[in-house]
Amino acid sequence: MTGICTWNLRFLGVNSLKEKRKIMRSFLDRVRCRYNVSIAEVGAQDTWQSAIIVAAHVSNDRRHIERTIQQVTSIIERECEIVNLELEFIS
Repeated sequence: MTGICTWNLRFLGVNSLKEKRKIMRSFLDRVRCRYNVSIAEVGAQDTWQSAIIVAAHVSNDRRHIERTIQQVTSIIERECEIVNLELEFIS
């Protein structure tokens, strides 16, 4: 089973694209190292106040995927505001 999560993000207090990219790089690298998920910024890459990121996690246990996505969401919430979150499962 694969869980795919999409987050639409808004950055408050970020004043440049360079600052946004620094924040994004930091938490994307942290998530990759800690949770063994594939994660990338896939939209709004040239706007400094928003971003769209997607993560995919594979497991044979749906609850494990949900817990992992929740932990990733917690890391993201420390850095920016989550405007929308969509989670889907593919068997």
